[in-house]
Amino acid sequence: MLEEALRRHVEISYTVPGGAGECPGYHLYGFEEFEPIIKIVKKHLNIDMNTWEPVKAAKTFISEVGQPPHGDTHHKKPYKGSLSKTKEFPGFGVIFNGAGRLDWKAGPLRGHYHGDQLSLHWWGKAVDHAVSYSPRPDQEHMHNRVAFTPDGWEYANMNGYERTIAFKASPVADAAIGQVESNRLRKQPKVPENYIWQGKWDEKDLSETLVYRRTIILVKSSKTYYVIRDQHWGPELTAAFCLHTKGSKVSWNKKDKVDFGNMALYITGSSQPSFKRFDWSNSGSGKNDPTKGVRLSIKGKRQNLSRYCGRQVQSLPVHLFPAVSKLVRMKSYLPTREQTSPVQ
Repeated sequence: MLEEALRRHVEISYTVPGGAGECPGYHLYGFEEFEPIIKIVKKHLNIDMNTWEPVKAAKTFISEVGQPPHGDTHHKKPYKGSLSKTKEFPGFGVIFNGAGRLDWKAGPLRGHYHGDQLSLHWWGKAVDHAVSYSPRPDQEHMHNRVAFTPDGWEYANMNGYERTIAFKASPVADAAIGQVESNRLRKQPKVPENYIWQGKWDEKDLSETLVYRRTIILVKSSKTYYVIRDQHWGPELTAAFCLHTKGSKVSWNKKDKVDFGNMALYITGSSQPSFKRFDWSNSGSGKNDPTKGVRLSIKGKRQNLSRYCGRQVQSLPVHLFPAVSKLVRMKSYLPTREQTSPVQ
């Protein structure tokens, strides 16, 4: 009976395959607390839990993922871990390895993740702000993702539980697609300093379900880079592509390129987004972590939206390059209509 209870515990604690439990900081903290129990069970009951698949997978997750500086603030000193290729971790998301390491949160294991559904952290380049307790960047626009707002509001959270719906790695490109849905928006303050812990925020019920889908492709060419395609459908809203970087500057050519010094962002597509700076410095816990950020916004107008599988979809594809001076357009690497059509 005890062994059965222990097996049930680890099976619901760690996802197989991949071994994800919570965000990496809490995962490591919890497993360190669990290891003495494993030793006691082995010593007194002669049950070797280290041979169980969920436990082995949990150890692999720790060794491969390491302690990235995003998610919660309970991680150890950040380090990358042993993972050297692109890999999906069910429940957590995908880690890309190619043009530097890029962590993508695309799984419903929340574990002190806040506002960062489908957000990315590009090590040394694009920062997904860790959720410290003071100040607390719970707002979705404080993460590297698309944030949505209705008329009359400037900042809002859609919330929802994201998941990876497609993943494929190959010698020429690695690709993943994630999605999250919501039937309402919650009004948010502009900066974490104005966030109220467990505060009550105005809510707006939506006339139909808002669906946000993100596709990330690591293109393995002579100039390795990432392609990001953000799509949403449902009610008419303003969609803002938010990016927070460790760049040395922000230079917008007023058309299709933002140069951050350490990286460049290229925008493709026919829609012209509005541009706004959004710099912020996380001074929580005595730290100072300044970032240079941007918001590129588009308001969906139904007559201008593309149609996929009979639904109207607003799409904003962008390219993220390491520091380069010349754009190499690779439109053929963008997903086809069949690959990105909304799920009925």
